[in-house]
Amino acid sequence: MFGAFTIGGFGGNKEHGAEITTEQLKELLTMEPRRHRLSDPTWHNLPWNALRAPIEDATDWILSFPFFETFCPAFDEFCLSRAEASPIEKLPFERNDGTRVRYTYLKKTSDGQLNDIGEWLSFIGRFVGIRDFLRVSFALDYTCEGGNPGMGTTGTGRLRQTAKLYGASDSPSTETLAAASRLAEECIKFMQLSRAYYQVNSVMAIPRSDPTKTYSLPEFIVDRTAKDLGLEDLSGCIKTTKARREMKDTPANERLQELDGTTIISNLAAVKGKRILIIDDLYQSGTTMNYVGKLLLDSGASRVYGLACEKTCSNQD
Repeated sequence: MFGAFTIGGFGGNKEHGAEITTEQLKELLTMEPRRHRLSDPTWHNLPWNALRAPIEDATDWILSFPFFETFCPAFDEFCLSRAEASPIEKLPFERNDGTRVRYTYLKKTSDGQLNDIGEWLSFIGRFVGIRDFLRVSFALDYTCEGGNPGMGTTGTGRLRQTAKLYGASDSPSTETLAAASRLAEECIKFMQLSRAYYQVNSVMAIPRSDPTKTYSLPEFIVDRTAKDLGLEDLSGCIKTTKARREMKDTPANERLQELDGTTIISNLAAVKGKRILIIDDLYQSGTTMNYVGKLLLDSGASRVYGLACEKTCSNQD
């Protein structure tokens, strides 16, 4: 009932997120659409209608998403999280002809199950689903309201700006640490309530661009997340071997080249077979997170997921 999801272009018939190639990393800059929040207006100027009633005399409800990546595997994780209580039976996700929409039929679904699915959709609909090559990839919010660069900064964006150190500073203030704690709490809450990362058993922070720095916001969040959720912190298993430019200061088409050779997995045994969630404070083009995901999968990790506090409005800034 919970068979592996497959999609063309992701290692043939391999499960989505089981392999990331260099060619796929290059595709990140051209993939469209790149992100969607189900509660945001669509081209119909209405929120995405994910759960749809049976058509005519049919009995199966329909569940549909704007793209396969993140949303479909996240629903699979949700189903696995509640399988013992009341398993949800569904068909594999398919593609509508001529569109990017992915849909499945829910089989023999009870009113209670439909209510649970509806509540889950309502919750995850408030967060940004990202289309990339990780198994599941979400951000808590955009930099600007509604993902519109013409609007004001979101609460998450302001919080991240306070929790992040810039320039030569490497000594977090009380205000900085308080903001970092609030971001960690929001990440933990999302993981618990979304159940989109149900199979994750370890977490890892995006490695620092400058290995000489002592404060890292992603490492702070990962430390809190690991302790609160009882997950293994694998941040020490990845090393930045030489300083590199901050990705925000690097043109999008130069980021992969800038990353290449600067980061290594220093403990292969520790990551082998693990289902790892990578956490970063800011998701821009996704090159860094997916590059680290490739390193982990190449080193024997079973699955790699992603979670960011903030998603920039553009996919290549």
